[in-house]
Amino acid sequence: MLKRFFTPKWQHKNPAVRQRAIASISDEETLIRIANTDSHTEVCETAIRQISSIGTLLKITPPHQLQATLNEQFSKLIEKEASQLAFHPSIASRLQRINNLELNKTVADHAKDVQLREAAIALIGEKEQTLLAHYILIDPSSKIRHLTAQRLCDEKIIRDTLKQLGQKDKRVAKALRSRLDILKTKQSQQKEVESIIELTEQVGHSDQCQRNQAHLNTLKNRWNQLANVGTENTHLFSSACASAQNRIDDWQNKLDSLKPFVKAKESQCVLAESFLAQLSQRQRLSDLEAKELGETLDIFHQDWDQLELLPEQFEAPLANRFHQTLSHLHERIDFLKKNSRFTAGLEKIIHKAETQLQKPHLDTGLIETLTNDWEKQKQPE
Repeated sequence: MLKRFFTPKWQHKNPAVRQRAIASISDEETLIRIANTDSHTEVCETAIRQISSIGTLLKITPPHQLQATLNEQFSKLIEKEASQLAFHPSIASRLQRINNLELNKTVADHAKDVQLREAAIALIGEKEQTLLAHYILIDPSSKIRHLTAQRLCDEKIIRDTLKQLGQKDKRVAKALRSRLDILKTKQSQQKEVESIIELTEQVGHSDQCQRNQAHLNTLKNRWNQLANVGTENTHLFSSACASAQNRIDDWQNKLDSLKPFVKAKESQCVLAESFLAQLSQRQRLSDLEAKELGETLDIFHQDWDQLELLPEQFEAPLANRFHQTLSHLHERIDFLKKNSRFTAGLEKIIHKAETQLQKPHLDTGLIETLTNDWEKQKQPE
C-alpha cells in the first residue's frame, strides 16, 4: 500500500501523468531509462526533449518512430555544444543520419575538434562546390584542407581557389592542380564518350549490314577501352547499341526477304547483257532479223515490268543497269541494220564491176558511174 504512494510519477501507470512528470526530472540516467523503455511514444519523445547533453542523447537507442525526435533534439544541442564537443563515432553517425547542410556547416564552423570538423565537412555534398572551396581556404587543419581539395570538380572554382590560395599551402595547391588535370582527362574522355554514342546512333540506317555490323563492333571495342564512364553514359551507350543492332537485324531480315526478287532482276540484267555480247560479234542484220530482235527486246521489257518493284535503293541501280543495256541493244540493232544496207550497196557495186570485167570491151562510162557510186557509200557510225 505504501509502495503505491512512494512510486515516482514517471513510473505511474497513466502515460499522461508520466509525461507531465518528466518536466521536473534532471537526472540523465532516469531520462535515458524512460526514453529507452517507456511503452508510450509520447512519453519517450518528452524524455528525449528533456535531455540537455549530446553525451546523454547518444546513449538512447530508440525505435524507428522516435528517430525524428532524436534527430531534432540532437540538432538543437549540437548547435549549442559544437565548440566543446570531442569526436565520437556516434556523433558522426548521427550527423550522417540527419544529413542536414546547415547542421554540418555549424559543426564545420564551430567545432574545435579536427576529427569532428573533418566528419562534418565530409558530409557536405559535392554540389556545394563554393562551400567546399571556402573550407579549403579557411580551415586551420592542413589535413582537412587537403582532403577537401580532392573533392572539388568545378574548374572555375578550382582556378579561383588556387588564385586565392597563392603560396600559402603548396600541398593543397598541388592537389588542386591535380584535380584540374583529372578534370581535363575526364572532359577529353567525355568527348570521346559522346562521340562514340553519337556514331553508334548513326549505325544501321543503310542496307550495308556487314559493314554496319563491323562498324558497331569497332565502336564497342573503343567503348570497352574507356574507364569510369559512369552509369548514365553506360546506359546511353547500351541503349544506342541495342537500337543499332535492331536496325542491322531489321535490314538483314528485309534483305533476306528481297533476295529472290533481287536475284530475278539481276538475272534479267544478265540475260540482256549476254544478248548484247552476242550482238557485238555480229557485223550485220537483215531487216527481218532486226524486226525479230526488236520484238525480243519488247518481251524483255515486258518481263522486267512484271517483276516485283523493289525499294528505291535496290530498284534504282538494277533498273538503270537494265535500261542502259536495253538502250545499247536498240542502238546495236539499228547499227547492224544500217551496216547491212551499207554492205549490200557495196556488194551490188562490186557485182556490177565483176560483170563488166567479163565483157570483151570495158564501158568507161559505166566504170566511172560505179566509181562515183562507191565513193557515195557512207558507212554507218
